[in-house]
Amino acid sequence: MVQSGRVKALYIPEDKIHEIKNRVNIVDVIGEFVQLKPSGKNYKGLCPFHSEKTPSFIVSPARGIFHCFGCGVGGNVFNFLMKLKGIGFPEAVKLLADRVGISVHTETGMSEKRRHEADALYKILQETAVLYQKNLLSSTGAYARKYLKERSVTAQMVQDFHIGYASDSWDSVLVAMQGHGFTSEQIEEAGLVVRNKRGTGFYDRFRNRIMFPIQDSIGRFIGFGGRILNTERQDVPKYINTNENRLFHKGAHLYGFFQAENSIRKEGCVFITEGYIDVIRMHEQGFTNTLAPLGTALTDQQISLILRFTSTVYLVFDPDLAGMNAVLKSSSLLHSRGIDPIIIHLPSGFDPGDFFDTYSAADFKLLLEDRISGLDYIVNSFIDSKKRYTANEKIVILQTLSEYYTRMADEILKEDFSHKVAAALKTDADLIKRKFSQFTRKKVIDTQPSTHQRISTIDTELHLLLLIINNPELFQIAGTRLDESYFNGKWTKKLWNAINGMCDVKGWNAASVFTVIQNDTFKDYLSGRLLEESLNYNPKEQLIDYVAKLKEIKLKKHLADINQRLKTAELENDEKCITGLIAEKNTFRNELDKLRSLRLNKDRLQ
Repeated sequence: MVQSGRVKALYIPEDKIHEIKNRVNIVDVIGEFVQLKPSGKNYKGLCPFHSEKTPSFIVSPARGIFHCFGCGVGGNVFNFLMKLKGIGFPEAVKLLADRVGISVHTETGMSEKRRHEADALYKILQETAVLYQKNLLSSTGAYARKYLKERSVTAQMVQDFHIGYASDSWDSVLVAMQGHGFTSEQIEEAGLVVRNKRGTGFYDRFRNRIMFPIQDSIGRFIGFGGRILNTERQDVPKYINTNENRLFHKGAHLYGFFQAENSIRKEGCVFITEGYIDVIRMHEQGFTNTLAPLGTALTDQQISLILRFTSTVYLVFDPDLAGMNAVLKSSSLLHSRGIDPIIIHLPSGFDPGDFFDTYSAADFKLLLEDRISGLDYIVNSFIDSKKRYTANEKIVILQTLSEYYTRMADEILKEDFSHKVAAALKTDADLIKRKFSQFTRKKVIDTQPSTHQRISTIDTELHLLLLIINNPELFQIAGTRLDESYFNGKWTKKLWNAINGMCDVKGWNAASVFTVIQNDTFKDYLSGRLLEESLNYNPKEQLIDYVAKLKEIKLKKHLADINQRLKTAELENDEKCITGLIAEKNTFRNELDKLRSLRLNKDRLQ
């Protein structure tokens, strides 16, 4: 496995690297080369990288890092061996893998080619992070430093999180990285430049932005998040991330994970916030076990990463509509993994990033005492426990809550959820469980869709149509808000067109619909569904809710399409198109927020 003292090219999965790092004791490894003595929670010794008489070399076992306050060298256990022995990362991994008895297989051919390509990207991102931080500390970064000072981001946090500044230049990164010997295509693959419209050149992706480097679990830079400094510009996004590439996958990584990993392990819990500044301010106040998704809500991949270290998850999201929706979505995802998160309520108008401008760390700890469970948060979002609901209103609420109940992977969670819903609605818990089970069974669809999302969409379409068939007068509401394009199912589209064709016929009813439906099997299915009791409970309120659901589904499709078109426009450097698409995207987002607000507004059911 070893040739001429060198290890064959290794292409090492990140989970394997993580396993090795977890098994290795950094004090034992460094202690073989440096005489270390205890110093509080850390260990101290003479630096092996420069000559000194007074020990300034510190090893922190809790954080799994070392640092010399004399020469500034630091890193993790891999970095120590690389610097000490002058070896590459794969060699350091192999040495430590052998030490703890973990097998690392060597690969050649395409694996070697992939490793060299990936190494180049890591190097580009590393050099760019250094450039951005130099920009921040130079005269060019004066306004950026002013912004960070206003947000109470300390110099220590700037250093710990490698915060930088992308100057207001079209090619500073491009020129600098080319000066390091990298090609334009490599810099493009790293997500730092965009090809111009003519395809003849490139320009910097990040301009006039505060830059937040994103690191993987072993500290390598894999991407950036950038916040615009000129907030008066409405034609550009406030935040943008590196585009998806072989190193960076937005839904798979968490901001601050490298800095927080050891603290999460030590504390046995994790705080999840929304943004970069939120994470940084939490760390500065001593809550170093804080992370943020690279979007508003958590993804399933991010949850998998978190659950490798702890099952105690605190959600500390903004107290606005987007934050509320993120808590609901994240809670539901965690429930699908058998975990009930803990929700922290911040005072109205505060996010974690500015909470500490007014309050202290001790005040935040008091908020922990008023925490509620994810189950309680979902119940409270849809039910006002002080209100007495009619039977019809209860049915509508239970239909919505059944979606959350269905996703729960653990029977204990389902049991607790049912009891909480029962208490809030002042109804028998066994009845609640039966209704949840009933709603779950009724998710029968008129076609064989390829995904769960398609099943849910067509079920929504069909339920709305059943309401109209049972209550023809409701078509006046739906007909002015929907058209054929809102229906994706083969039979739901036909059914909508059949109803639409009869809407001007006086006295039309369910029987009229059956005269234009040709498929006997579908007729049998439809007749059974039309007899469901749930269709009789507050049908107008149900219809309004289902119209909102279909409009929300279509808006999400529009947004996905715009995002794809934006990527193309950016690659083509079509500024006019980009501006138009961003304006269109903001319009759809506003409409989506209004719809979500309508669906979350419990007063609408009164």
